[in-house]
Amino acid sequence: MAASSANAASSSGGGGGGAGSAGRAGSAGDNDSDSVLVADIQVVGVEPTAFKQLLRYIYTGSCAEGALEAMADHLYEAADRYGVPQL
Repeated sequence: MAASSANAASSSGGGGGGAGSAGRAGSAGDNDSDSVLVADIQVVGVEPTAFKQLLRYIYTGSCAEGALEAMADHLYEAADRYGVPQL
């Protein structure tokens, strides 16, 4: 019964948790080394779909099928802006 009380306190905010801590039993003094910090990053001057393809290229070495043809100008600008000449 004690474990379910700790989980209830944790998921209701009583355990000092934030995003990603629901269901973790523990107290506010626990080490949060396994926590994940999530933040929004605003990218200005690049179309979101082009930036997503740029990231895909950086991590995988390729863009989605048809992306180069569909948004060549935007991808070229993004690659130039962020120093990815091989794209």
